[in-house]
Order: sequence, then C-alpha cells, then structure tokens
Amino acid sequence: LYISDFDYLLKAKFQQGVLEKKFITQREYQRFWEWIGPGLKKIRYQKYLLWLFENGFLCAFVTGPEAEYYLRGEPEGAFIIRLSERFDGEFVISYKLRDSIRHYMIQPNDTADKKKTLIDFLGQNESFIYLLQVKIDSAGIKVFLKHNKNKVLSKYYKKPPKTKPKNPANNPYDEKIFDSGE
Repeated sequence: LYISDFDYLLKAKFQQGVLEKKFITQREYQRFWEWIGPGLKKIRYQKYLLWLFENGFLCAFVTGPEAEYYLRGEPEGAFIIRLSERFDGEFVISYKLRDSIRHYMIQPNDTADKKKTLIDFLGQNESFIYLLQVKIDSAGIKVFLKHNKNKVLSKYYKKPPKTKPKNPANNPYDEKIFDSGE
C-alpha cells in the first residue's frame, strides 16, 4: 500500500488524513474492519477479484469524487471498479455515460453464482468499454491507464460476451416489436 492508500482509508472512515489522525479508538477500529473486512474477503476469495486488485484494475482505494475526476477526460464507456465508501464490503463501478459520470453498485445477482464472475458481468455489459488501471508513479501520484476491457479480460470470460446482431442500414426489419403507444 502507498501513503495515498492509507490516507484514503483514514479519510473514508475517520474523516481525517494520515497527518491529522494520530490514533484510533477501539470503537473506530471495530467500525473500520466492519467496513473493509467484507471487501477484503471478497477480493481474496471471489474468483479473479484478487487478480484485478493486484494488477490495478480493481482500484479499491478511490473515492466517488476521485473516480469522477479521473473519468471526466475519458471517452464514453470508460470505467473504474472501486470499493464503496458507504456500504460495507461492496464494490462500485464508476463509468462515463454520454457527458456524465454514473456509479453502479454491483448487485448480488450480478455475480451470484459460480458460473458468473465479476469479469463475466463486465464482459456482458456493453456500457463498459475501457477499463481504467491505476498505477502509482515515482512521485506517488495515481495515474490511470485506459485498456479495452475485452483485450484485458477476455481470457478469463467463462462464456463470450453476448453481441447484438448487426443491423445494416438497409435492413427493413425492426429490431424490437413496438406497441400501439409508440
């Protein structure tokens, strides 16, 4: 972990950074582990989460506002996987959609069974195109590198992502059935 990671951890749960927080109480210690413990357990035991974390693709120690800052200059479809500051042990995908930054909390049924991992969920979702990877430069500053998610993750997909059939411009058929109100 880097000093910026410790600073994040202290600010996320104690509202003070490394320089301000000199000690924590037993109650604060307990609350801290209630928050981070379930997330660390998931990273350790859910398939591929440890690989994502160790390689900087699961940017656990990035806040929502930080994710928004880093995503602003990225193209639509760029996303960051991060730890939720508000919900114990939960992960969030912050992503760029049109000109806004959105946040999606990964739901239990997104990765509920052994046949569908987080990587499979990401592969199946067409809104997520560019996976951002966090690196720390020599000055200790976070730098995000953009990768095509399929180039990084495809070797771990259990089943290939679903693709929509191409609908050429001259195809006379509707892609969906419209009701009388449309």
